[in-house]
Amino acid sequence: MGLLSRLFGSKTNEIAATKVLVCAVGREFAPQLETDAATYSRHYPNCVTMVCDSASEVLSKLSGFDIVHLLCRVTEAGELDSAMGAAIPAVSLLETCVNENVKLLVVASGNNPEGYIAGFKAKGMPLNLVMTLDRRGEKYQPWLDALLTKLSSGKTLPAAWVAIVPQVHGHAPHDNAPGCIFFAGRGSVIFRP
Repeated sequence: MGLLSRLFGSKTNEIAATKVLVCAVGREFAPQLETDAATYSRHYPNCVTMVCDSASEVLSKLSGFDIVHLLCRVTEAGELDSAMGAAIPAVSLLETCVNENVKLLVVASGNNPEGYIAGFKAKGMPLNLVMTLDRRGEKYQPWLDALLTKLSSGKTLPAAWVAIVPQVHGHAPHDNAPGCIFFAGRGSVIFRP
């Protein structure tokens, strides 16, 4: 299998009527939740928005969704912090996403890389994962809109990602994009509206 086949997947998995959950752990993320949900709704009509009081409540809400866009605090120990209740290991979130057949998890709130390194160990998991380090203020929404435009038009996540954030040595810095880390564990999925 060639490098491109491994990166983009040799067999495409197309999802019709993609179901999206835009969710926050705690009310502190209400402004971002509202704007992010509005951006998703423009591209995917099957979009549900909710605020959960605890990280464990989020895990109980993942069933039936193809994309989960989550706003939460990640501790340096790699746990999802909760407004109420105990923190949970981030790997529990990843495992629940895989078990519930979530294809893309976006952690959309800015968090320190240490927490992602400690807890988001996705290697070998069939899950696309975007981890946000810095939303960079007003730059997040245009970037998210551009990404969702590509995805909803039939591009896979790896193809959409490199189209809007080129990964070319010597390319100009990505000043108009948020600081994100991307893992393609299920790169061949197409998310149709």
